[in-house]
Amino acid sequence: MNDVLPDRRAAGISAARPLDPIESLFISLNYFVGYSVRCRGRLDRGALDAAYQALCAGHPVLAGRVEPRDGRHFLVPGAGGGPVRVRGAAADDGPPATEPGDQYRGLSALEVAEHADGAHVTLLVHHCVADASAALGLLAELWDHYTRLAATGAPRPVRPGPLPAGPVAVLRRYGYEFAPPAGLAAPAPDGPAPAPDRPVGCPDAPGPPPLVRRLVLTRAETAALSARARACGVTLNGLLSGALLRANARARGWDAADSPVLLYYPVDLRTRLSPPVQRTEVTNLLGIALVVVGFARTLRERLRQDLESGRAFQMLPRFPERDAGQDAAAPVLSITNWGVIPRLPAPEELVISDFASTWPTAPPMRPTQPCGYVVHSFDGRLAVESLVPAGGGTVPAVEEAAAAAVREDLLAAAHA
Repeated sequence: MNDVLPDRRAAGISAARPLDPIESLFISLNYFVGYSVRCRGRLDRGALDAAYQALCAGHPVLAGRVEPRDGRHFLVPGAGGGPVRVRGAAADDGPPATEPGDQYRGLSALEVAEHADGAHVTLLVHHCVADASAALGLLAELWDHYTRLAATGAPRPVRPGPLPAGPVAVLRRYGYEFAPPAGLAAPAPDGPAPAPDRPVGCPDAPGPPPLVRRLVLTRAETAALSARARACGVTLNGLLSGALLRANARARGWDAADSPVLLYYPVDLRTRLSPPVQRTEVTNLLGIALVVVGFARTLRERLRQDLESGRAFQMLPRFPERDAGQDAAAPVLSITNWGVIPRLPAPEELVISDFASTWPTAPPMRPTQPCGYVVHSFDGRLAVESLVPAGGGTVPAVEEAAAAAVREDLLAAAHA
């Protein structure tokens, strides 16, 4: 079968391509992730819409869709983004609830939740076309377009770029072969092989949005925590991971000496390759460090070993929901660190004061995984966001206890 649909070349847009097995994992979830900023000041909705259109013009995959064809899913680029969606603001000034898109109609969206003194602006991107590293690069481009439009009335000139490559193809260029999880076919040497509609380990259907709790440290607390990590000879990420593990073990009654706790830790591989891979050159380029520990130094050492051995390059994203093996019943935590969110460009009349993730559909979790964590820092403030399965619609008491324990441990470390 011809792997390229020949009727999508208008306006300089590249042809469609089949999703590779890793990208296909996100289809059963209709898995969009939101990257939201809080703006204070005057927001020009017309300029914002034009900025989003310019972003989609430069990255036609954002205006594209997923198209089933002959038992496979194709990534089909588009020529223009949809209109900006306007929603009501959250009553507590926190990140707004966002609506998932329809992957068969569009792979990105821009939402605005208006406030009396500004708005939340959220870029939603389907995970099959952009992991967090790629999406944060796109977010910066969006605000660069907006700032230029607000200043000059004209967008920065753009040319349609090619579709980003799939992770399997990129890693193969660097000499790493894809070892598929159970239920996924390995790709043929000349292109991706068909993937089943629902690979083993994928949920049956998209779940409800998770309940999100945010812990945001002050700049002073964040600086103190960084200093503490340096004094202990570990990275801030290592110290934070150890604190999250210890706090959860204490709140949930896990005995780390008798039963292992599995830590899934995604690693952006772009900068680990030589030469490095550009952010938007590839859709998803994540390795997974799988650690059975509770301490920061062990995390750092395991990550170093996995990178040196190449193991991290083979453990591409997979759903742990139905993992087999001796530790299948062990408690699981996932910690995803997006790192430092760079200051985003903005015109003088607008201040971008905060950043948060939003989750219109449930991320993949297995039954023994009580919650997942997303960590990032913006404007010198560390944020820890816990994602709790929606369940009955309220945060269970044990999650409240875990959140309190995390805050206690982090503040104790910062002031030690």
